[in-house]
Amino acid sequence: MESEPEDKEKKDRKRRWIRSILFLLRDLGVAALIVGIILLSLFLYTGNWPPMVVVESKSMQHSDTESFVGVIDTGDLVLVQDAHSKSDIITYVEGRATGYGTYGEFGDVIIYKQGGNYEAKSIIHRALIRLDWNESSGTIDIPDLDRLELGADWSGKTSGGENVTSPYGLNGTIMLYHVGYAKVNITLPIGTYILQFNQGDPGGSAFVALGDHNDGNTDPRIIMQDWIEGRARGEIPWFGLLKLTLFRDPGAPCCSEIYDSAAPRNSWDALLVAIVLIIAVPIVLDFGISYALDFRRKRKEAAEEAPSEITDETTEPEVTEPETPLEEEAETFDDLDELDADIEELEEQMEGSRSAQETETVEREPE
Repeated sequence: MESEPEDKEKKDRKRRWIRSILFLLRDLGVAALIVGIILLSLFLYTGNWPPMVVVESKSMQHSDTESFVGVIDTGDLVLVQDAHSKSDIITYVEGRATGYGTYGEFGDVIIYKQGGNYEAKSIIHRALIRLDWNESSGTIDIPDLDRLELGADWSGKTSGGENVTSPYGLNGTIMLYHVGYAKVNITLPIGTYILQFNQGDPGGSAFVALGDHNDGNTDPRIIMQDWIEGRARGEIPWFGLLKLTLFRDPGAPCCSEIYDSAAPRNSWDALLVAIVLIIAVPIVLDFGISYALDFRRKRKEAAEEAPSEITDETTEPEVTEPETPLEEEAETFDDLDELDADIEELEEQMEGSRSAQETETVEREPE
């Protein structure tokens, strides 16, 4: 008989252990399902795999020391949406004319492989301008410049040193004025771009790219359409710093340690706060829900254990009708009613005495 409680305790302990394991597996399964749904959604949205890239350098920042949500900074995760043709990409020049912009500036940001080397790291820069190959003259056309004002927004020289009057048949240099958040002037060597077209497969279009933080120094090589992996669409700020720190590539500019100066300090601060919240919020919610359920259970048990008087006969509760205002007034003036009764009695006595006197007077009159 003494071993039965011990056996029951062992069974209860084993049952709790099994339940804990099942709850853990359930939580892991739910977490894996959520991650899978998120990744699938990102793939369906971007049309690319992997659907995002980590920004490793400051080339797209708008400050040396500070990061901003909505601007591409070191350590940000950027979604890469497929761009199948040149019409999917709006350049800085086109965006400046129409007002279209992304990530704090005009035009689209593109992700591409320099020189078409798909084993190299991806580069993320803004598409500055599109170059169209003019096969008949072996020159370059830039139709988007027609949207800007010649002289105020741009100017150019031919290879012979004459002023350019049209954005077609270009072969010298082009100057763009007040470009980007820093308002820098940029010189585009059209003659060099022609040589690059000739070295490859002349025809079609190509882009010139520029990092927002590169002081107006454009990428040295033009970018062919088939080198482009996609355009940037959306970002997850700061969390790429985890990858750059924990799985740092040799030679990468960031990050050899936590709070590496290669990334803005406020990005590190925001990342640590976000991690604390991600860890703390589920714990607080779990504790709060458990506390509420336990409190509710204890109240229910206390209500069930409370003594109650049970009788065989069921009596209906006495129903009292509410007093009317007249009844309340009558109760208030009980003393006055008694006084009225005394006065009436006194009047009756006086009237009786008066009647007796009148009778006596009548009897005394002579016949």
